[in-house]
Amino acid sequence: MAKPKKSEPVAPAVDAGVTHLVVQARRDGFRRAGRAWPAEPTVVEIDDFTEDQVGELLAEPQLVVTPSAGDPAGKQ
Repeated sequence: MAKPKKSEPVAPAVDAGVTHLVVQARRDGFRRAGRAWPAEPTVVEIDDFTEDQVGELLAEPQLVVTPSAGDPAGKQ
């Protein structure tokens, strides 16, 4: 049986205008979606993750994840 392909980075099951996620771990260094997350809020582009990874982030109780329509850090 063929191994399933990794999902392509696509907009996840969040509002179409979401471009970034603000991710904050409840304990420093918690790992999910291939990254270690600090206890401080971290702004990431949603396109850096697959749909499955975004779903993992949103469902993880050890993370506080806030979708954002635009870079909340104000970077261009």
